[in-house]
Amino acid sequence: MPAGAPVDSIVRLDPAFLGTQGAVVFSIETPNDQPSLPSSIRLFRPDTSEVLSGAGVEIVDTPRGRHFRLESANLGDWRVQVAPSVAGGGTQVKLETIVDAARIPALQLSLAPTSPDTDGLWRLGTQLQSELLPTPPQAAAGGVHVAAGDLNIVATVQRPDGESDTLDYQYRPKRSEVNMGATTETWYTGLEFQDAGSDTGFVENPMSAGQRGSYRLLIDTTFGNPASPYVLRTTASYAVLAQTIDTDLDTLPDAYERDRSCLDPQTAAVGSDPDADGLNTVDERRHGTDPCLADTDEGGETDGSEVTRGRDPLNGTDDAIGALEHVEIVSRLSQHEQHDPLPPLATTLRFDVGPGFESVAVARATSVQGPYQLFTTLSGASLNGRYVDTGLVAGQTYCYILQPRTATGAEGVPSDAVCAVARADMTAPTGMITLEDGARSSSKTVLSAQIDFDNESSVGASMRLIRPDGSDTGWTPLAPMATLDTTSLPRPGSALVQLQLRDAAGNESEWYVDEIDLVAAATVGGVTGLVQGLGAPLPLALARVLGDDTLPSTMAAGDGRFQLEDLPPGTYTIEISHPGFLTAQRSVTIGGGVVDDIGLVTLEPVSVTVFSDSFE
Repeated sequence: MPAGAPVDSIVRLDPAFLGTQGAVVFSIETPNDQPSLPSSIRLFRPDTSEVLSGAGVEIVDTPRGRHFRLESANLGDWRVQVAPSVAGGGTQVKLETIVDAARIPALQLSLAPTSPDTDGLWRLGTQLQSELLPTPPQAAAGGVHVAAGDLNIVATVQRPDGESDTLDYQYRPKRSEVNMGATTETWYTGLEFQDAGSDTGFVENPMSAGQRGSYRLLIDTTFGNPASPYVLRTTASYAVLAQTIDTDLDTLPDAYERDRSCLDPQTAAVGSDPDADGLNTVDERRHGTDPCLADTDEGGETDGSEVTRGRDPLNGTDDAIGALEHVEIVSRLSQHEQHDPLPPLATTLRFDVGPGFESVAVARATSVQGPYQLFTTLSGASLNGRYVDTGLVAGQTYCYILQPRTATGAEGVPSDAVCAVARADMTAPTGMITLEDGARSSSKTVLSAQIDFDNESSVGASMRLIRPDGSDTGWTPLAPMATLDTTSLPRPGSALVQLQLRDAAGNESEWYVDEIDLVAAATVGGVTGLVQGLGAPLPLALARVLGDDTLPSTMAAGDGRFQLEDLPPGTYTIEISHPGFLTAQRSVTIGGGVVDDIGLVTLEPVSVTVFSDSFE
């Protein structure tokens, strides 16, 4: 608030609020970053007498404000007056009236501008915040429950010419702020003004251009039991010397346009609809909605649809339709199931069908920027969450936006655009990457990675790796194996590698990931040995740790020698096997940093008894 403009707040204590006479606390504070002299804060009774310390009255001063506690408070209009800052800056005030937490839980009402942004734009109005109880208090106990439907708020601005305008009062529930089962909700006005860099600024009336002179803002809030409502009035006066600036003469002030990314104060926006929600920019400002957001209250229905049907575009609880979610063009099929390839030269759209959807309009364009034209409307049996657009031109990009509707004509928020290039092969490849044959840990500084490319020809295919150090190989020709240097990584630690595949048609797979623990060589050991049978080496003999499938196994080389690596210190039973031979076992105790040689392991052939006739 500009300096030189005092704040008067009227709090009406009536039987619905107070019941009868009783104790009341008036708590008046400024924000944390704007200390205020407590002496600048005064409280006046309904008979206009000032509240001073004395019998039944306790006044507590703090660096941020003043608190009045009265043992007995008469019914009527109590006035809180806050003098402006003597330092020439603005003053912000938060007024909280506390009667009984069981009646009005943490009710707060404030009338103050917020801090300006870089363009000097301020928001001015009231914020009514109430931490709502999970369930309304019982009426018999004098309870008052605040909910969106219970509020009747009238915001009026009195102009210097003596005329008055009623402002749209905007509802903004802060659904994410939950504390001990109570949700904080906020209601606020959309009056704006710009700081002119002096003791005064200018007020922008949403209905007309600003005028020099004095403005007065009145907020009347009524809620609670309709038969005996609680009424709270907040007022403030502002001295204004500057005029509204509208460079492009589109009736939208420059400050308003600078504050919204889809508008430009140098380019006239009259009649335009940047968010394609059915409301032009002037109507968006009049209704308090966001011209850059199709669904201001995020309830699922577009602002234009709500206004047309007489709903509140600033209250997400009254939207007649939810947003269309999870729209995608299918190209990647599960590698764990058998699928037919996707149709050639066709895009397969998949989306979620929400409750109340009677139809879904599909618009198509040849670029993500558009323009989009209505292509088809899905309804009835065709509204099954899937649509295939066939007969496309090879190499051409096709983009789609989907918008749901109800049987009564309510329109949901259009989906984000999804795009694909038409190809004869529309199915992305599948595959896998495996580090060190699936071992859970390794002491090696250079890891081996096995690359699998499944379900289609690998001719002309390529791959892309994100190495453990974060470097990107870019697209390189597909190879069955890759090596990865982990020298720079700490130990103990881990190495993670990511793989993406691309087929010859240009379809790209999802990202595949594998990870392995890295251990220091001095903390693990190994076992080596030589396997023979019938007097000769046995290549491909299997050596493994008996009873622990998570530890690595290995095959003997051509000379019959094997080596098990990266075994934590301990005692193990090593099993050596080969088809046609009896299995052998060896017990070994392994220490850190040592490879134990168990020497020659001879496997005996499986004996075969030949019977001379069928009776032996």
